[in-house]
Amino acid sequence: MLSIEVPSHFICEPFYSKEDWILEVDAKNGRSYFAYDILYDVHKETKTPWRDVQKDIRPFFEKWETQKEELHMLFSQRKAREAAPYMKQAVAMYISLLFWINGQPVRRLNQLQEDIADLTYKPINCAERLMFLLQRVSSYQSYIQLTELFNELRKQYVKMLIFYKK
Repeated sequence: MLSIEVPSHFICEPFYSKEDWILEVDAKNGRSYFAYDILYDVHKETKTPWRDVQKDIRPFFEKWETQKEELHMLFSQRKAREAAPYMKQAVAMYISLLFWINGQPVRRLNQLQEDIADLTYKPINCAERLMFLLQRVSSYQSYIQLTELFNELRKQYVKMLIFYKK
């Protein structure tokens, strides 16, 4: 396992706080938010999924499908508190995918809205919808919104692939 201090521009609730600012990279632990992006930011050797989006992005959409079913089960049983860590992980993965599809890593979380505004491939009102999610990460409404954002991002991904092949 590798422990890295999270750069200040990645310290943002609900992912990292000033008290919880160590990224522990472990292949078995899927709860290390923005691991590829942070490792790249601190110049460590890492996989860069944003450089080969045709090959490296699809498994993350498949992972979302599995997480979506788990979240649906938790929310249908009214276990929002238990769903919260999975929701944080799914939102972090969504943010990463949003940037990776645009051929870049997540550079910072402390100015996320501004950075999303500069992206080419993104759902309509993406930044505003993500801010809603981040404020209510464990709510059922956020789960529904995240599901819709993933569906729309998948369409943007296909659009990008078609444009990329031309």
